[in-house]
Parts: sequence; C-alpha cells; structure tokens
Amino acid sequence: MQIIDNSQRYGIVTRFLHWGAAGLLVALAVLGWIADDLPNNGRGGLMGLHISLGVGFFGLVGARIFWRLWQGWPDFRDAGPRLMQKLGRWMHLALLGVMVALSVSGWMIVSAAGHDSAFFGYFSLPAVLPDSDFLEDAAEEVHEFLVSLLLILAGLHIAAALKHRFVDHDNVLARMIGYSKSRTD
Repeated sequence: MQIIDNSQRYGIVTRFLHWGAAGLLVALAVLGWIADDLPNNGRGGLMGLHISLGVGFFGLVGARIFWRLWQGWPDFRDAGPRLMQKLGRWMHLALLGVMVALSVSGWMIVSAAGHDSAFFGYFSLPAVLPDSDFLEDAAEEVHEFLVSLLLILAGLHIAAALKHRFVDHDNVLARMIGYSKSRTD
C-alpha cells in the first residue's frame, strides 16, 4: 500500500483525506439543508451533529493542508497543457481556502449564538466571537455564501475530473481513485 504520492498515483493518505472531506461535505450539506427546513425547536439534534461533523471536517482540512505542505504537490506533467495544470493547482488552492473559510464561519456562527463548537462531547473549540445576534446573522450569511461557492467549485472540480477520464483519457481521475491506467484505455 502506497502511503505518499508519486507521479503515478496519490497515496492512501491523500486519497483518504480527499474522499473523507468529500463525504463529510455531503453529510454536512444535507444536515444543514434539512435543519434549515425544521422549526427552531426541532433543529437541536441535527445541528449538534452538524456542528460535531463540522469540527471534524475542520480538523480534516487542517490535516489535508499539513499533508500537502509536508510532501509538496505531486508532479503530474502528463495531466495536460501547462495552463491546465496551473488552473488545476489554483482550483485545489481555492477549494482548500473555501473549506477553511467555511469551517471558520461555522465556528463563528456557533460562537456568536453562545453555543459550544463541540466534537461529539469529547472536546470543544473555544469561542471566537462574543454572544451576538448581529454577528451570528452576519456569520450565517457568509457561511451560506461559502456553501454556494463551494458547490460551484466542487462542480467544476468534478467536471474537470470527468473531462480527464472521458475526454482526455488520461490517468488523473484514476490516480485519485487509487489505480493507474495506461493512456490507451
């Protein structure tokens, strides 16, 4: 089992961090949308789960950033023209930046609402804002905007991965799934 990335494929750590973040994002979005449709007195459990998963997501994003800084970016020169490689790198940076901002804005909402940002009762992040309806509302607006932005970026990311697979017929998607294919497939 390959742990670190190389020019042929992403290692197990990168793949776990990537797919773990994707899975958590889907769960967080679904929980957030369902909770939004519930009356305030029915949101508690779902929002508690949303907050706990959000704290976990924040940690996972931090681990992704640490992992990428520690081992650097893989060199995939065969992933298309240089411009497309640069766009891909910028897309990854934008996704990471929005994921950090989304996590921080969620933390701000919970803090301004006077609640704990707890991870399933094991620990809580310290409050970053005072209890304030105004700050809570402002952080919610930012959070909702960032969710929309992340959906757009994720859609472009998925479209690019599918383009690599079905138009370019290269190994870019295969590398993240965990296998490498020949260019003739």
